[in-house]
Amino acid sequence: MEEEIEESIIIKKEPVNLTGKNFFLYLFLFFNTLAGLYILSAQLTHKTKSTHFTEGPHRSQAFKSKDRAHFVKFELIVTNLAEYDGPRRYVRVRPVIEVKEGRQYEEISLKKNTLRNQIIAYLNILKPDEILGETGMANLKAEIKKIFKKTLTHTQIDMLYFSEFRVN
Repeated sequence: MEEEIEESIIIKKEPVNLTGKNFFLYLFLFFNTLAGLYILSAQLTHKTKSTHFTEGPHRSQAFKSKDRAHFVKFELIVTNLAEYDGPRRYVRVRPVIEVKEGRQYEEISLKKNTLRNQIIAYLNILKPDEILGETGMANLKAEIKKIFKKTLTHTQIDMLYFSEFRVN
């Protein structure tokens, strides 16, 4: 009986060879890292080639694309929304308009403060439910575009975008 106990205690462990499994793991990680770096470098070179920002004394930042469209960024607008029976909520919005011709910047830069005040006045009468969701966003864009068209008489606005939009 003592011999059986001694035999059960003495167990020889053979060394485990993990080089085959680790090799494929390291190879997988290596190629994933290379692929990630390649994708990142491709995105960075694409951004540097496709974006060209210019600034001038009467111009805000503008993006010029191949079809001669210009994007004019406005400053961030933060204002309270109309909510009479609940907690105070506010909206943060940064409009960006797309215009075709570059000489329209003069009119935009002259009337930028007026446009900002009109947008703030419009946003102050809205409730959060009216601007949330896809239809609310579309209605908000349409109304702000009407404000721009009414104020900018010589500028044709093709599209209105929001580079930042948040309701808290």
